[in-house]
Amino acid sequence: MAVLELDYMEYANDAAAQAAYVTSDFGDGGTVFPDDGDTGHNITAGGNVQVDTAEKKFGTASGLFDGTGDYLSAPDHADWDFGTGDYTVDGWFYLTDDTANRALCGRYDDESKDSWVLRYRTTDNKLQIYAFNSVGVRSTISATNVFTLNTWHHVALVQYSDTLVVYVDGVVEITIDPMAQNIDNDIPFYVGAFNAAITSPWIGWIDEFRVSKGIARWTEDFSGSLPSSEYSSDGDTKLLLHCNGIPPLQSYSESTIKQQGSYSLKAIALITDSLNDTLTKSGLSIDLSDRTTLKLYVRADRAGTNIQARLYDSVGGWITKDVNVTSTGTFIEIDVDISGVSNANKSDITKIEFKILNADNDTIYYIDNFYAPKVVVGNAILFGINF
Repeated sequence: MAVLELDYMEYANDAAAQAAYVTSDFGDGGTVFPDDGDTGHNITAGGNVQVDTAEKKFGTASGLFDGTGDYLSAPDHADWDFGTGDYTVDGWFYLTDDTANRALCGRYDDESKDSWVLRYRTTDNKLQIYAFNSVGVRSTISATNVFTLNTWHHVALVQYSDTLVVYVDGVVEITIDPMAQNIDNDIPFYVGAFNAAITSPWIGWIDEFRVSKGIARWTEDFSGSLPSSEYSSDGDTKLLLHCNGIPPLQSYSESTIKQQGSYSLKAIALITDSLNDTLTKSGLSIDLSDRTTLKLYVRADRAGTNIQARLYDSVGGWITKDVNVTSTGTFIEIDVDISGVSNANKSDITKIEFKILNADNDTIYYIDNFYAPKVVVGNAILFGINF
């Protein structure tokens, strides 16, 4: 019998790797919100704001805000100083309570010049913009339509050609023309609040929040073409919060460290939280009948038996192998003895899985070249007609 591939781990990018090997833990309840924008700001998660996988617009999760002091903030930075140029602030918002004013986002401090806040106002159940121009004159304008509860809304604040516009679900709701702002202050950028006092904190969920500088991403009604997936960052994207958090165990594509081919599967397991988490590739149908041995190559940045390779067959049984990394910084060949497994329990392998057995430290794994070797009978190799 010829060499039989279980998985050569040839995934050309992270998206392909993560689609193939799905994590069992998407980081629900976590408090880390990475910025995937052009700069990569350090995000502070205040109060009890957390990653929530139960509700989201796109991706695997959103940010859950409980209305009692929760917020996300990024430090003061030139990225938020829009000057007199074009900019866009947009995201998806899900409001669950209308008994108090609720801030979507802003940079506001005691009615200072060139600051602003976008909020939900409880007196009329509409969005409202507070915007102060360069001489401290405030514009306070409410939206035309009611901002409904318990559903996702796309909200965009856009300035272009000295006009400030707020869109809700692609429809123009507020227009200030002329705005005459020159936004350049020392206030942090807040999401789910608008100042250091955490005034009017948001209650509900926020997802796919983005700040773009130097570009007006919409200048007319776009209700017929609302964003339909997660954003990708570009040179104008200065803040991008997918709000998916960081899974304690996640797979990635690796092109530099590999045992063969062009790629290996990189797995990052975080201390404590990744214990017993799995990466699983499903939807397979691999016949290992009459096979007695499998081979797998694993490299890790710490030694020990910290990960397990697992195969699941269609009749409900597991073939497991605890992987002992005896030396770091090099690929270890792992032999998986399946000679004692009946053909009935290995004729239809439907899943490949890797499980974290020990998470007492952060660990990076590289997994490659999982296969069943040629079967040798006597002095002959059963491979086509090579006798």
